Amino acid sequence: HDESLTMIKNPFWPGTDYIPQAKLDEVVLRFLDDTQQLAEYQAGTMDAIQVPAADVQRVQADPVMGAEYVAGGNPCTYYYGFNNQELPFSNANLRRAFSQAIDREAIVNNITRGGQVAAQWFSYPGLNAAPTLETNPDLGVFYDPEAAQASLTAALEELGYASVDELNAAGITLTYNDTPTHAAIAQAVQQMWAQTLGAQVTLSAQESTGYFSRLSESYPQMARAGWCQDYSDANNFLFDVFHSQSSQNDPGFANDEYDALVEQARTETDVEVRRDLYAQAEEIFVLQEAGVAPIYWYALNLLVKPNVERAPSVTGNEAYYLWDITG
Repeated sequence: HDESLTMIKNPFWPGTDYIPQAKLDEVVLRFLDDTQQLAEYQAGTMDAIQVPAADVQRVQADPVMGAEYVAGGNPCTYYYGFNNQELPFSNANLRRAFSQAIDREAIVNNITRGGQVAAQWFSYPGLNAAPTLETNPDLGVFYDPEAAQASLTAALEELGYASVDELNAAGITLTYNDTPTHAAIAQAVQQMWAQTLGAQVTLSAQESTGYFSRLSESYPQMARAGWCQDYSDANNFLFDVFHSQSSQNDPGFANDEYDALVEQARTETDVEVRRDLYAQAEEIFVLQEAGVAPIYWYALNLLVKPNVERAPSVTGNEAYYLWDITG
């Protein structure tokens, strides 16, 4: 418990054309933080790891590790959630102001630097029926300082504050699970909010163990989170997580028009019609109501030893029964 998970080959599975017998007798997954993983990989005690964001460029430039580096897509979205049910972030204009003040391109270019893509909306492009940057290039939320300031002005008036100083005096906090990458992103966004909005935000780094359980029990003003697919369809992001009745909807986002769109999309059979419905839902979710602030769509950054034969995954879920050891 809390150390590792071991998967063993099923001796009773005869194999089929689609799911063959596993090639490996067992796979051990170790629970280590990013820095420990890289150290163990370099020491030769691990065969495959996810590369820490802070080390991606160093790994790519290294003559040995660079040859073992693997990059690809990863159907997950990194975002900041707002507490939609309690002041001050029950105010949509305030939520939108904070989202529009985030320079997502600066984050993926200067902090994560591993092929991540600045997210304009929540559902990962490439999921079945999800909007894509090709089909919906102008959809969603963008870094827009002037629009952010206008949204803030409207919010302050609605909240009864004469200036952002009164909002600061009331206290604004961003909570995140404490890792070097999450901390670096939080500090960068904290500075963006200060420069664009004049908002003074306190950062609250929380122990990663039990972090998401605590979010479910009592959601803070703002919190770092992420969602990775359970299955490759936009329904898994937009209905399963943020329908108003979803048990996963920790920020408490609720909008009747949004609910109606994602309910219709989940039973529609035409993929293009579904994509359009989800695009309409996303516009409500991330821009009009700004229920969350999407930050980036994840990328896959791995180190895999030369004697490991990995089966590339298009879903982000590793099919370990197809992996093998060679040589």
